[in-house]
Amino acid sequence: EALLSAFNDSYSDVRKAAVQAFSHLGPKVATEPVIAALLSAFNDWYSDVRKAAAQAFAHLDPKAATEPVIAALLSALKNRE
Repeated sequence: EALLSAFNDSYSDVRKAAVQAFSHLGPKVATEPVIAALLSAFNDWYSDVRKAAAQAFAHLDPKAATEPVIAALLSALKNRE
């Protein structure tokens, strides 16, 4: 829960660290709130946070690759930052 609240921190480094933490926690953290938070990170102002979110999905359970997740990843790929 503390990590999820860090997604809304005013500092981009804190948001990026929170996103990266989910990468290190492994596939079992692929809960609905975590997936929603990672999807919202694709809209972050800072590209480092968006990149970290894309990388985090690679470490989640493959079942997390739902249609909205795939659509968000494809959209992120179109963003060249």
